[in-house]
Amino acid sequence: FSNIEDIYLPKAQDFYTYYVISHYAESYLGWITEPLHNYCFGRGVTGSKMNLDKFERYCTQANVISALKRFSETQKISQYQAILQRYYEQWITECLKIWKNDLPKVNSVEGLQLLYQYWGVDKTLQFLAKNFWFQRSDIAHKLENYPQIDLKTKDIKTVAFYYYHFSIGGVQRVISLLVPMFVKMGYKVVLITDSEPEENDYVFPDNVIRATICNHETTNAKNIGNRFTSWAELMEAYHFDIVLYNAWTSNLLMWDTLFLKGYGIPVIVHAHNVFSMNVNKMGHMFFEFARTFTLTDGIVTLSQADKVFWDSFNANVHHILNPVSPELHNANAAKWGSKSLIWVARVSDEKQPWMIFDIMAKVIQDVPDAHLYLLGNFDDPKWEKLSQDKGIAQNVEFCGMIHNVNDFYEKATVHVVTSRYEGFLMTLLEAMAHGLPTVAFEMPNLTLAKKERGVISVDMNDTTSAAVEVVKLLKERDHWESVSSLAKNSYEQVKAYDIETAWENVLRGNNPPCAISQDCKDMLHTLINHYEIGFRFKEKQLRGLRQTPEQFMMSKYEQDTVRSKGRRVMIYILEKLLGGVYCWEMHGFRYTVKHAIKKLVKRFIH
Repeated sequence: FSNIEDIYLPKAQDFYTYYVISHYAESYLGWITEPLHNYCFGRGVTGSKMNLDKFERYCTQANVISALKRFSETQKISQYQAILQRYYEQWITECLKIWKNDLPKVNSVEGLQLLYQYWGVDKTLQFLAKNFWFQRSDIAHKLENYPQIDLKTKDIKTVAFYYYHFSIGGVQRVISLLVPMFVKMGYKVVLITDSEPEENDYVFPDNVIRATICNHETTNAKNIGNRFTSWAELMEAYHFDIVLYNAWTSNLLMWDTLFLKGYGIPVIVHAHNVFSMNVNKMGHMFFEFARTFTLTDGIVTLSQADKVFWDSFNANVHHILNPVSPELHNANAAKWGSKSLIWVARVSDEKQPWMIFDIMAKVIQDVPDAHLYLLGNFDDPKWEKLSQDKGIAQNVEFCGMIHNVNDFYEKATVHVVTSRYEGFLMTLLEAMAHGLPTVAFEMPNLTLAKKERGVISVDMNDTTSAAVEVVKLLKERDHWESVSSLAKNSYEQVKAYDIETAWENVLRGNNPPCAISQDCKDMLHTLINHYEIGFRFKEKQLRGLRQTPEQFMMSKYEQDTVRSKGRRVMIYILEKLLGGVYCWEMHGFRYTVKHAIKKLVKRFIH
């Protein structure tokens, strides 16, 4: 006992004592007999209702590990690492489960700080992710009162931008314009990506630092510690003061935010699309991000509608327009008469590129010599085949992904947008700079996409009405010039916008006023809660297939694939089998067979 440290250990002190005694023991004897002592579990620290003081006692088990490590190293015990690692994992997991399931929500933030204090930020979050990877929404909801870092107390000199990569894309283009602006404003900038710089990356100023982090695509519950190590190395190397997190839909957002804030680094999320984007996918992301965003230190939105929504979940929300490329200020004006349409976007589901083929097929019925420029990654041969099937192959030009699109805007007559949803739409701003009218499916959240701004909106996916509006612009010069003038005026308004001051307000912690009432907040929180209840109910219906939430969501996303159809067949068969078992138990074998035959005859014959 003289080798036992004089320290206070309210939990697992018996393990500490036994470890030391067993080290000095010369023999060990075990036997099977009646219990010598009837241990009443729950009378000590393990009993009674959980509170913050009692939770801290559980956390002190970390001190037992440290004490035994010191004892083992002093006594030169060679195999202690494996033993202590097993108990380390057992005890930290126990603490995390108690924190999540038993500690009252009102104590959640203080409880997390205790976990950080005893187990460390890295290990706490690493094991939290390992045990609750698919319960991010629950964790974020439990931490909804997590305090924001007061940016007014921060002397921000170095700004880190994070996104997956900086090759061609809408978000990447915005960042390529923001970075030079931040450099001009006097900030040091670090660009962080998941992958090494590529040949088609946007060009950044020479004094901007490029760095990479552990890739989000290969990060999971088992290896997320590597991601945290990457963040720690970057913090040590570049000493950035804030992170502008542009990967706002990443499933690592919550883990990255908690880790960075655990080390005092504020996180501002730049939401590059509309708040309701994930409702289109009918998945868990809608309620998960509504709760995850409460943990961040601020949100930058692209529209006033988005600000109103996020004001319900975060106390620091800014509405800031995307920057305007300086080269657009002197853009040559488009001219009427070319009978050309232009479609510019990344080829993805939300952009609905197949719709432009349908629109074009209807346009050439009235304007046979109309021409369509397609600027995007239409590398798949299916797009050329689609143009042939629609009878427009001679009217379509596949231009590929290019950086400089100004020449195409200049020679076009109409800009067409077929997106299901957008957050800002840089191509719309580019078209306006050239005075080019736009025909788009209606997106009420887009301030720029209004009729008085040079945009003609039609009902979502109404390709017939879209074609009618395109034809009218191609044929009627006065109408075209009227809409073109509105588009040019809209661009001048955006051009005059003071974006530098807007971003300075973000970095200095000048919070804008909330644009939503408490009643509206209650309404939106109710909507989120009920959406989750409905999603969880559907999730439970598939419990028989033992699907994870992500696998369940994948089946929702892939409704048109063979794999998805196979899943629906499996679900149908499973439901019928379970129903058959229940019928057998209630009515017997003979009745069940007779009833099943009757059902089959009705379904497949009648």
